[in-house]
Amino acid sequence: MYAKQEAETRVSNFKAQYDADYREVKKQKERLANREKELDEKEADIEKSVSNKVGYIRDKLDKEYRFKHNSLYTFFVGTTLYSFLITIFQAFKSKYFISDFKYALATFKSWIIFVYDFLLKQKPIDSDTGKWIGFVFMVIVVIGLSMVLIGTFGWLAHKLYTEYAYNWLSVAIALISLSGAVFFADKLHSCDFNWVFGFLVIQILYLFMVIMDAGVNNK
Repeated sequence: MYAKQEAETRVSNFKAQYDADYREVKKQKERLANREKELDEKEADIEKSVSNKVGYIRDKLDKEYRFKHNSLYTFFVGTTLYSFLITIFQAFKSKYFISDFKYALATFKSWIIFVYDFLLKQKPIDSDTGKWIGFVFMVIVVIGLSMVLIGTFGWLAHKLYTEYAYNWLSVAIALISLSGAVFFADKLHSCDFNWVFGFLVIQILYLFMVIMDAGVNNK
């Protein structure tokens, strides 16, 4: 009986200790859960605060960048227009600048007249229907080929400038070439060299170098 009572007492004490430990563990788990919740809330507040600060700094830097970019762009456009106007005004002071330009236009016109004279020589003299049909067909073919060549050249120039040379360097090269043609037109004329064709040759060489550089970078 004594041993049984002692055992029951030990079991009762063990249960009581277990219940006390269980309640303590449960309280600790609740405190940990509350602490974890508090930390999560603090972390969310910190992340929100950091995000707001980062967004504010980003917006501020973006506004500063746009302002500087727009200012620089306006400066470049202004100086480019100013340089172009000065170049044009200076061109009228050149003795051979306008004459070379007229000669270049006359050269292009002569090409058109050459095609026109060629077609005119093919015009039938008599009223043979078959010859007139052949003449009309030849006129359509020649004019069509000419338009195709001009359109192809224009499309190619547009593609090259928009895909490979769409930058301020191209504008600078064109402006420098034009300025050189203006200031040295008289000397170029003494060498029997037309500045318009020289300007076109420089642009073609520049585009060729740009294409070669693009090909090297793509490898």
